[in-house]
Amino acid sequence: ESDLAERVFRKSLAIHPGSAPAWNKLGSLKINQGRYQEAEQDCRTALKINPRMTEAHTTLGLPLIKQGKTNEALACYSEALRFKPDYAPAHYNLANTLANQGQLDLAAQHYQSALLTDPRSADAHNNLAYILRRQQKLDEAAEHFKSALRLRPAFWQASYGLGELMLKQNHLDEAAVELSRVIEI
Repeated sequence: ESDLAERVFRKSLAIHPGSAPAWNKLGSLKINQGRYQEAEQDCRTALKINPRMTEAHTTLGLPLIKQGKTNEALACYSEALRFKPDYAPAHYNLANTLANQGQLDLAAQHYQSALLTDPRSADAHNNLAYILRRQQKLDEAAEHFKSALRLRPAFWQASYGLGELMLKQNHLDEAAVELSRVIEI
């Protein structure tokens, strides 16, 4: 299926080699295939065509992270947000990167920014909940875990996080319910 998609993008690019969105989508496809260097090049091609393309800056950050180029990825996400300050995917990816670096306060701010634009992001709710739990903001964390589960009922990571949190707060019945859901999912 991905081979077919790649052929379609290549045919499109043969006809319209200046299509930044097509180059960016080809880069996204290669990220999903684990072809990070090629994905990086395709995203850079998109940005040569359209240096202000928010999506391409955001997409480019992903293969950079996979290649250990964290500072370059952070710069890509920041550049995307310079062009479109409310772009939820850039906030989300920036938050993930910052969280992995241990910059939890800043990561939480970017998850919250992502949720302002895209309140239906179960992943952003879940990741923010884990940070809030580490910051001992347990009630807020519980609300974000619950939001993630309302949006995606079979989200085992959120059920597990909420179950652990309920154990920590000595709410044993609620903890048992959530942790048993993890096994069922």
